[in-house]
Amino acid sequence: WLPVIFMALMVGGCALTSTSRKHIPLFTVCVAFSMQFWFCVLTSRTSFAWLISYLACQMTNLINYANAGAEFVFGPDLISTFAFGVLPIIVWFSTIVSVLLYCSLLQLIFQHFGGFFAWVLQVSRVEGIIVIANIFLSMTEAPLLLTPLLKTLTRSQLFVVMVGGFASVAGSVLGAYISFGIDADDLLAACLMSAPASLAIAKLMVPETP
Repeated sequence: WLPVIFMALMVGGCALTSTSRKHIPLFTVCVAFSMQFWFCVLTSRTSFAWLISYLACQMTNLINYANAGAEFVFGPDLISTFAFGVLPIIVWFSTIVSVLLYCSLLQLIFQHFGGFFAWVLQVSRVEGIIVIANIFLSMTEAPLLLTPLLKTLTRSQLFVVMVGGFASVAGSVLGAYISFGIDADDLLAACLMSAPASLAIAKLMVPETP
């Protein structure tokens, strides 16, 4: 019961500190937290977990490629240090993300899944896209997708952008965490679960006002 109690305290604290409690979108908040719960169930208690395990295995393979390249360039003695062992992994993952962005593959994913996310939670398409983008990108890279729209975003939408960035882990840093020995399945599941939760917290604290 402790996790439930602490989560209730956290949600209650966010509601108490809200800029406008009467404008809190209860439907969006409730559905977002429900999505977080069911993501947890799907990734830990059902056969859907195989997909997470498969993605985690592929990320581990990418890390092994980065380690092989770092060992070839710097030698086996230096890759045990952070600068020569972990930083090449971050650069490697950043390169992959940049190539996918250049080929517009990630943008395609963001538009479709972000649009569906926005439809389910009844939020703007911009908020849906940025929340999905934060699963893959860092909090500095994801807002770049909205560069033409930044001047037109409301205070609530900007808060969603920032909270989503803080709630997620960039793909490059995710690779570094996996190289430290942290379970890749758990990291990927946490990234998925943080997406709807970050939106719920953002809408609790800074809801859209007329």
